[in-house]
Amino acid sequence: MLLSKTMKLIQREEYYLRLSLLIRQVAVLVVLFQVCRLIFFIINFNFFNPFKFEYEVNSFFYGTQYDLSAIIKYNCLYILCVLLPGTTLFRKTNYRKSINILFIGLNTAALIISLSDCEYFKYANKRTTYEFIYFLRTMNMELFKLIPVYLIQYWYLLILLLAMLIILVRFRFTKNHSQSGELKQSSPFTRIFFTVSMLILMFFLSRGFSKSPLRSSDCERITPVEYNVLITNTPFVLIEYQLLNTGEYKGLVNLKMIDPERSYASSSPFRPLNVVIIILESFSKEYIGSLNGNQGATPFLDSLIQQGYLCSSAYANGRTSLQALPAILCGEPSLGEAPLVLKTGRIRDMNSIAEILSSKGYGTSFFYGARNGNLGINNFARDAGFQHYYGMDEYNSGGKESAWGVFDDEFLGFAANTMKTYHKPFLSCILTLSSHSPFEIPGKYKDKFKEQPNPQLRSIAYADYSLAQFFRQVSHYCWYSNTLFVISADHASCSYSSSYNTRNGAYAIPILYFCPGDSLLKGKNHQVTQQCDILPSVLDYLHYPKTFESVGSSIFSPKGQHFAIMKFQDQFQYIDDEFILNMSENGSLTSAYKMKGGNIFPVDLTATNNKKQEAEISNAEDNLKSVVNYSLR
Repeated sequence: MLLSKTMKLIQREEYYLRLSLLIRQVAVLVVLFQVCRLIFFIINFNFFNPFKFEYEVNSFFYGTQYDLSAIIKYNCLYILCVLLPGTTLFRKTNYRKSINILFIGLNTAALIISLSDCEYFKYANKRTTYEFIYFLRTMNMELFKLIPVYLIQYWYLLILLLAMLIILVRFRFTKNHSQSGELKQSSPFTRIFFTVSMLILMFFLSRGFSKSPLRSSDCERITPVEYNVLITNTPFVLIEYQLLNTGEYKGLVNLKMIDPERSYASSSPFRPLNVVIIILESFSKEYIGSLNGNQGATPFLDSLIQQGYLCSSAYANGRTSLQALPAILCGEPSLGEAPLVLKTGRIRDMNSIAEILSSKGYGTSFFYGARNGNLGINNFARDAGFQHYYGMDEYNSGGKESAWGVFDDEFLGFAANTMKTYHKPFLSCILTLSSHSPFEIPGKYKDKFKEQPNPQLRSIAYADYSLAQFFRQVSHYCWYSNTLFVISADHASCSYSSSYNTRNGAYAIPILYFCPGDSLLKGKNHQVTQQCDILPSVLDYLHYPKTFESVGSSIFSPKGQHFAIMKFQDQFQYIDDEFILNMSENGSLTSAYKMKGGNIFPVDLTATNNKKQEAEISNAEDNLKSVVNYSLR
């Protein structure tokens, strides 16, 4: 009876009809956001490890409050336009059309970024945040080539988006409001009362009903950290980082920073060897045959591993190229939301390997086959002290290019030819790009590298072939035997094996040191190492006599702690030979895992019966916090 009277009231009064439609629109958006969450879960199913039905149920249930928060924040202007104007304004066709466009436009954008993240997450291992927006700002020319390719590659997401768009259009302000003059008009008091009530309700739904506003870090109380990305949604995370500025770590004032000073003074004189650092795009450890029972796509790199010194337990300090560059070349990880590459002042204050070796008379150069300006890497190279930068502008051959830039075999050949002219000693850094989505290879090699179920392995095989061509070329140069080659992936990429869909496996990469003229630089180092260790390791190998700064330590020295640190989801992660620790942005330890025989086992942090283990975890936690404090100073 009460429901019947309510429905009659809604149908009779224009303002109630307006409120009714707004509530239905929010409800529909919640359903669409849950559909995006389901698609995200299905596409990235292997990531959610350990799998428990309870975790999935909790993720979808508690995710509703994050959906409501994002929906209301994204639609705050639209909600005000619906609630506040008087009835006269709603009789105007142009006003109704304007708010229809606002509703459809805002929510189409939110659904696009939500669906896009379903696939992008495979590569970034986190929800899209500030860094991706910077990618878009610096890739305006590449986007014209990449968007059509991605629309074809991910056609199923496009179809789903079109279906959602039809639903949004269906639930816009309908023709009912063109007849609002025939409906009973609510009194001013009624409109004011319900407007204020709705605004208060929307406010609490957007911030959550707890004392503090809803945050991504609240998820850690519900499920393991792997499920944080399932509970939240991309629109919420973008607002959190961009508008609320909650993504920055505030520091732990009661804990000292790590001492970054490193010195590897030796009785032996400085060795002015040439140094060539090759950073391979997306070369996960998972793709390297010799590190996976000869099941891989890198025959040449496997052969080089047999001749060099391999770090078999190496980790990247992030999941993007922009995080890799300061780690490898400056010895410092990017643990904030904005990579250090974007912070010109910080890069100039850091010591880079280019600046250090320039002081010893080295000529320095950086090679990257993308358009000059892409990702701001040319600016980083300049700020890091590289004397010469070679990009697409300098290559300028007029040959066929991929969506990202010059194909690897062509550009590595160009780099080799350029380095042939250098005076000795020199430092060169090369960043490859062909093994990046959408994984294009030149047409002339399509028969050589057959299509595979995993398209990335095909591009990895092509990049490995390009690397082989580069080494064949430079091996004939007079400076080859007096050169230290350092080969590292910039980051790991999407995993197709459950053994790499883990907290540590998602960052596992190869790092290889190879000097043709040094027969002793061979074998394997099984200690945990990271990209930040490359700078001190190279300087130690060269017997650099002065003090410098680095978060990492030389793999050739018994001094220093050997660990790896990175951002896993929205938490800081620390890996050493014994443990994996996760710490939230407020400095509290959320989980600990014991590493044994290549597997990880959870540690009960509340247990008190193992004093030795507690002390080891406490020491590792202090080290983690001191590194975070230093890196985010």
